[in-house]
Amino acid sequence: MRIGAWLAVGAMVALGAGCTSVRMVQRDGCWIRHTEKFPGRVLEEVGPCAKAEPRWSEDRITRLVQECVAHEDYRWQTHALEAFSKNQPIPAQRSEGEVLHACIDQAAATMVTENDALKNRIGELAEDRAQYKRVADEDRAFFREHSDKMASALGEAAKRPGPSAVATATSSGTATTRSTQSSQSSRQSTRSTSQRSHSAGPNPALTVAPKATGTGMESRVADHARPAPVCPAQTPPNCEPWWSGVGGAGSPAVTPALAPVPDDAPPATK
Repeated sequence: MRIGAWLAVGAMVALGAGCTSVRMVQRDGCWIRHTEKFPGRVLEEVGPCAKAEPRWSEDRITRLVQECVAHEDYRWQTHALEAFSKNQPIPAQRSEGEVLHACIDQAAATMVTENDALKNRIGELAEDRAQYKRVADEDRAFFREHSDKMASALGEAAKRPGPSAVATATSSGTATTRSTQSSQSSRQSTRSTSQRSHSAGPNPALTVAPKATGTGMESRVADHARPAPVCPAQTPPNCEPWWSGVGGAGSPAVTPALAPVPDDAPPATK
């Protein structure tokens, strides 16, 4: 009989232990261990609580102190939650004054480090600025030197006299303007062509009588104003000037005969 009673009690204990559930929940910033036992019993134990989130400041030093305090509280919560979940005593939390003092020292050290890094960066920027200024000064001197040289060259070019122009007018009303250099080159080409024609040998005699149109003065002006054809170096003889080489080599130059100039007076009546 006693053995049966003890077996029944052991079965109830085993059944109660098998139906017990434990879970960790967070409520209002605190960790709570929620335990449910058979038959329908609930047990809650309050564990470590987190501090309220601070209002973050825009000041650099104050923000560093706030972050340091938040990190210290997070580390304490981690150790306390681990001990609470294992049914171990929760470690004691450091006092607020001690935490603030340590965080202020840490913030000051951080500011000193950042200040040193900022000074180094300012020194690097100063070196870069000096280098850029030196390069800019060299470029400015280079451009100024070449600008002075260009101005001097333009001044020397302006002092040189320009080529003179020659204008030729005809009775038909047209005008031709040529520079002195082009006229000189044309004359030299004409002379060389004439010399080649004299040395080439005898040519048939040719007498050209210009057509007399209008008054005698217009005919003479037209004859004298007619430009001589310029032949290249390797051209046939028919392209040479009509007055060169007439009469053969060594013969005197032949001057074209002018047409009789009509008299301006009216013809006599019989």
